[in-house]
Amino acid sequence: MSKSSSASQSANQNWFSALQSGPKRRNRTRPEPEPGKQPACVRHREVLLKSVATSVSASGMTPMYRLSLALVAAMVLLIPVGYIATAALSLWLYYRHAVGNFVLCSTGLIGCVLYFIPLFFGPFVIFFLFKPFFIRGSADSKLTELKRSDEPELYAFVERLCESIGAPSPERICINMQANAAAAFLSANPFSRRLQLVIGIPLAYRLTLRQFTGVLAHEFGHFSQRFGMRISFLIRSINSWLARSLVARDTTDEWLENRLSGKGPHLWAMRWILYIGVSVARSVIWLFLCLTNAISFLLIRQMEFDADRVEVAISGDAAFMTTHRRIVALGYAEQLAQDDLTDFYKEGRLVDDFPRLIALSLDDVSPKLRKLIDEHESKQITRWFDTHPSQQERFENAKKHASRGVFQIPESLEKAAASMLFRDIRKHAEHCTLEYYKAVLGSRFNDGLLYPIEDLVERKKAEMAAARTLHRYFQVHMPVFYPFPLARDAAESCEQPNDTLQELKSSRKEMLEYCDGYRKLLERHSSAETSQMDASSLEMLHQAQVRVDIINTALAKKTTAAQYARLAEAGLGHLALSMLDYEAAAGQRLSAALRLATHPKVIPKVPEGESVRDDVVRLVRHTLEITDIMGDLRGIRLMSRRAIISLHHLDENLQNRRFVELFINQLNALYEMLKSLHWKIGGMEYPFDHAEGDKSLGEFAMPDLPEEYNLASMFYVSNIAFERLATTQMRLFGRLAVLAEKVEVALGFSALPEYDPDAKEKSSRRDE
Repeated sequence: MSKSSSASQSANQNWFSALQSGPKRRNRTRPEPEPGKQPACVRHREVLLKSVATSVSASGMTPMYRLSLALVAAMVLLIPVGYIATAALSLWLYYRHAVGNFVLCSTGLIGCVLYFIPLFFGPFVIFFLFKPFFIRGSADSKLTELKRSDEPELYAFVERLCESIGAPSPERICINMQANAAAAFLSANPFSRRLQLVIGIPLAYRLTLRQFTGVLAHEFGHFSQRFGMRISFLIRSINSWLARSLVARDTTDEWLENRLSGKGPHLWAMRWILYIGVSVARSVIWLFLCLTNAISFLLIRQMEFDADRVEVAISGDAAFMTTHRRIVALGYAEQLAQDDLTDFYKEGRLVDDFPRLIALSLDDVSPKLRKLIDEHESKQITRWFDTHPSQQERFENAKKHASRGVFQIPESLEKAAASMLFRDIRKHAEHCTLEYYKAVLGSRFNDGLLYPIEDLVERKKAEMAAARTLHRYFQVHMPVFYPFPLARDAAESCEQPNDTLQELKSSRKEMLEYCDGYRKLLERHSSAETSQMDASSLEMLHQAQVRVDIINTALAKKTTAAQYARLAEAGLGHLALSMLDYEAAAGQRLSAALRLATHPKVIPKVPEGESVRDDVVRLVRHTLEITDIMGDLRGIRLMSRRAIISLHHLDENLQNRRFVELFINQLNALYEMLKSLHWKIGGMEYPFDHAEGDKSLGEFAMPDLPEEYNLASMFYVSNIAFERLATTQMRLFGRLAVLAEKVEVALGFSALPEYDPDAKEKSSRRDE
């Protein structure tokens, strides 16, 4: 057995148990710390305080910053005054028009029109200009305060760092789950001296001690910008106030909408009067919003540059650049973590430490993706209204003030995580996570949904490893709607193991021979299938005598709709026929390996052979069930496509009785297809462990039927069903590939190399 095969088999043994057993519910009792062992922040307290004891200058404001500050300070007071004056002027002008221009009514029809139009529209304009003064801002997301008694070392470290920078110390330190940090006033009063520091827990988990200290120094650099920070706070408040006026809805909007809904010429006229009045008022608000942005952008960017200079002085320019790149990558990791959280919740589970899930998801941001992110960031330029400079400008500014940094710690702590500054960061992270779930889920949340993050992450890794095995086993990405054929007797023990072994060997060789051609055909098949669906829709529209050309191809223009639909169907069938060689060989190989897994003579040779056999029997049954419904999904997909295209032409063809009948028939057919699918999967067992116990596949993938004749409801239900059934199918094939590969390796076959689609694509381009 080769070394790579042995390594692959060992890896499978290590994580395969995570696939077989479900995660355990979270134990609400936290483990006690080891007796006599103090937290790292206590043990290294003096070293940490000494590392930030060297003073740096943060008061030397650049000339550009001083100029920006002077301009903004002069203008910030004029903006609200200007808006109030505009609103008051509109009221005065309306009064003057109503009282002084009544004489226009005596000049004829045109004069009456000129008098009454402003009289009708004016109240709406005035009302919506004054409305911002009565809109209340939404409460900010609740922050979790770290008490000084819980984290005295962190407070001491922060205060010593503020002292070295010459910035006021924050009165309160708060945490949240964002991959960022912020300096803010403790209250809404910009003239208050009470400040607070907000720390995103993912930063503490994934930044090194040096990087994290640099981030804190950046925020304390803002603390030292006392007057500038107050001005920028006022600007942000005004911007937020005006933005809410543009988009926020309140009871007034709902009352007007209810009163003016319905049919009738008088309601139609009132709606248009309201629309024009609101549009005029919002245009005025929008102009003031643009003005505040134009005034503030230069100041806020200069504040960022000066705060960056403080960070460079503390941590060094090299650490500054790596920190910035890591925080950007953490932003992408946060999106991945949200996706994982959604997947966990589908099966009735939630991680007990979401910030840590974000931190761990940074490992899922591949080197290739990081390179693409970095290239994207490096190409960004600072636009006129951007509040933050581009990455390139920030890096150039850091290089101008290049420094090794005054923050000096022992080499043993250079790679230490910033979480060492906390006595119990896990406790704080879990509390934040709990509050987040309560806010998002409300009454749907209960403690029973919480599971230890270690168990769920291990489960996620196992699923990802199974997906990699699936791609490695077949050397292609298996198409979702066309799964490889699995023999009906794939779970039955073979009578002649030697013959089955030979079948496995030959089909494996044959599959690899057809592999490169299949990849090219697969790409063409996807395009051909889309064309076939569009051609089918085009034929239906022409049958309804709707004149439209939705397919811009030379062939479509030379043929009738019916001819083109037949040609597209024939082309798709020809491609599918060409793909059969690979698919048959791939299915034969998988089926042969699974048959051998249940043979008494093979079971002892396979690690955990008895368990593998039982899993083969169970998983094959579920896989055959779900592949049987793929035809239904393809039909629903085609009918949904036709309904969407028809919907685009509905308004202009409402008088076309034939078109309306065909459209209604489509809705009926789509509804009947969804109802049939709901009935089929309602009796199937969900193949994986669900937190709520036994659950049918229907309850998981399609818990409710859509409303009849409600196209939006049908699309929503069908999309959810597509996504969940496709994911379930891929997970099943992934686990079968894991089992089959274990059998092949045990029988002396080497595992195939990791599938790299990019490498295959480059190779095929070289061949061409």
